[in-house]
Amino acid sequence: MLFYIFVLAKKHFMIKDCIVNDYRSELKKRILEYSEQEFYSNGVKQVKMDNIANYLSISKRTLYEIYPTKEDLLLECFKKHEETHEAKVEQYIENTNPNAIEIIIFAYKLKLEHFLQINSLFFEELCKYQRIVSFFEKKEKERETKFEWLFTRGVEEGFFREDLNPRIISNMFSISLKEAIDNELYKDFGIQYLFRDIVFTLVRGICTIKGIETIDQLLH
Repeated sequence: MLFYIFVLAKKHFMIKDCIVNDYRSELKKRILEYSEQEFYSNGVKQVKMDNIANYLSISKRTLYEIYPTKEDLLLECFKKHEETHEAKVEQYIENTNPNAIEIIIFAYKLKLEHFLQINSLFFEELCKYQRIVSFFEKKEKERETKFEWLFTRGVEEGFFREDLNPRIISNMFSISLKEAIDNELYKDFGIQYLFRDIVFTLVRGICTIKGIETIDQLLH
């Protein structure tokens, strides 16, 4: 009898834990979705943790238990965005078997759509958060490896010149974009035009004639 009661009690607490965990996961998702949009629309400084809690009808204590600081929340927003972006690109590759140029243009359009949703204040404030800067530096190293794979594929398909070093090209792209944002060139030219010109100036520079013709066909 005691054993039966023990089993029932254990089952009860397991179910309760599952319900709590499900609620917690759903709450984290809601917090991230709302916060991400607020950061992009208004900049980091303007977004207050208290306002997030009020909008989502949760206590400040609950919010701070999940994300102790605004930087913790901001970092999770970036991780979520990067995971979503990478998943979309991987799904596109798996479902359509595209060539290297098509992959670049697909990823470019995804990023451009994202940039168009962002207030310029957002870019200006990111350098104040060291963990965010470190996160992006780590992601750049990962992108370098992925670009080497993409570059090799492009060479095999006849789109890219084979006499170039993919690591140099990858670093040139990262440095160009970082310098443009650090110097706030988007204020003068608009982020969409800045991003377009940096991407396609570099991409066209590594292309064969076949690659350039393919880019022109796909973009027009």
